[in-house]
Amino acid sequence: MDAKNSFKKFVVDASVIIKWFAEDEEDKAQADKLKEDYKNARATLLAPALVAWEMGNFLGRVYSEPEAVRSFNIFKNYGITQLMLTLEGTALAFQIMKKCPGVSFYDASYHALAMQYEATFLTDDRKYYDKANKFGHIMLLKDY
Repeated sequence: MDAKNSFKKFVVDASVIIKWFAEDEEDKAQADKLKEDYKNARATLLAPALVAWEMGNFLGRVYSEPEAVRSFNIFKNYGITQLMLTLEGTALAFQIMKKCPGVSFYDASYHALAMQYEATFLTDDRKYYDKANKFGHIMLLKDY
């Protein structure tokens, strides 16, 4: 890992994981580096349980049914730790939403999970980053 990546534990959103499946995506090199760091135990990856639904939504829209099933199986086999949001995490997500107008509970839940587990929320969502970076525990994929 680069010295600037002070956390080795990341909460990843679907915008990051999708890059592992798509060709010619912006910041794909950083996404692939993260995947390699994870495979080689240099990074721990967490996500709220809703990441599976977000990945299913993306794969089902972009790929044929057989390819979507195959890709979803690959996603599941990555073994990213998927966590349910606790009451503490829910409260943090609501705090983010209230202080950042226009932020969804879905997006805030990833960030809240990172705050709760002393991790860094790694996202490719620049709009969210610009609204909520004041809470810390967040990094844009391009900076990985």
